[in-house]
Amino acid sequence: MSTYVVDEYILTSGSLADESALRKLRGSTIFVPEGIIKHMEIRANKGDRRALEALYQVLKLRKIAPKLKINVKIAKHTQRGSRALEEIAERHDAKILTSNSIRWLAFRAKGIPSSYMGAGDWRPILEEFFQKDVMSVHLKEGVPPMAKRGRPGHFELVKLRDEPMKKDEMLKLAYALIESARSDPEVYIEIQRRDAYVIQLREYRILIALPPFSDGIEITAVRPIIKVTLEDYELSDKLKKRLRERAEGIVIGGPPG
Repeated sequence: MSTYVVDEYILTSGSLADESALRKLRGSTIFVPEGIIKHMEIRANKGDRRALEALYQVLKLRKIAPKLKINVKIAKHTQRGSRALEEIAERHDAKILTSNSIRWLAFRAKGIPSSYMGAGDWRPILEEFFQKDVMSVHLKEGVPPMAKRGRPGHFELVKLRDEPMKKDEMLKLAYALIESARSDPEVYIEIQRRDAYVIQLREYRILIALPPFSDGIEITAVRPIIKVTLEDYELSDKLKKRLRERAEGIVIGGPPG
């Protein structure tokens, strides 16, 4: 029988609340560090909705576990952070489960048994919404996905489907995008604040907002659909000449959004 220790990234990303993912752990024992539960409780009492959601993820795990003959236990420890995971894993001869690719690489570098359980691939979800003439996609939990369809200056806001975006669906997509930025050399995080990210993912520019920064999970993805030059703008010949020959710096034009 396999034994695992889960970290806080697994809980906040919702990776373990997915029954299809848990089937791979059928018949195992899963230890949740007591310190993580206490830390999430403190954060949740301060209004941190992500911490509250992490506690709900543990409840979901307990609900699904009996169907798959998984034994969920709370483990005490004396260390903190990654050291606590190592302590529990060593005591119970367990493998550490994380959804943070950097932490997983660090454990592997140290020779500590560990497995990566990510939120999945972002491509099937995001690219489903980006049809031929879609400029940007706007997603928010509890709201049907929307898109700007057309071209700059001539677009309409359309509903992509009637069914609202589910919280678990949004959570998986958000963390899949964030994890891609951590591990994929073609993807990088331009701006990172607590619970807010701006990511350049190949041709997509993506904004992610998570609670408590926002009142719900929000994702906006934009892609260029046309490539323009200076000649495409209705500027006077005098201004064009100045921009080419004398002006320096950056010109920003157009309304927000």
